[in-house]
Amino acid sequence: MITNKFFVRNEDDVVYRSLGDEAVLLHFKSGNYYTLNDVGILIWDVADGKCKVQDIIELIFQTFDVERDDVEHDVTIFLEELAAENLIVLSDTLSVSNGSTQDSSNS
Repeated sequence: MITNKFFVRNEDDVVYRSLGDEAVLLHFKSGNYYTLNDVGILIWDVADGKCKVQDIIELIFQTFDVERDDVEHDVTIFLEELAAENLIVLSDTLSVSNGSTQDSSNS
């Protein structure tokens, strides 16, 4: 299930720029660019490999006036789309600061 996965930005191939209320992602290899709204920016900001999908669902639920089921559905779809476009990587393991991974059962 995706909610138990960690996610991390694909910083090798993607550049991010904040433009006030929205942000832009540019994928170097594909040449595609994407815009993010305030929720997308929040998700991108915590995509450091140390946050599980379920954690971002909870953060958005607490931050915005939305229904939990809607948040879970929308965040899951959004992250799956980002992963399909190679903008993020979903992983079963926790990323640590030196770029290695740690089994999430040890954390």
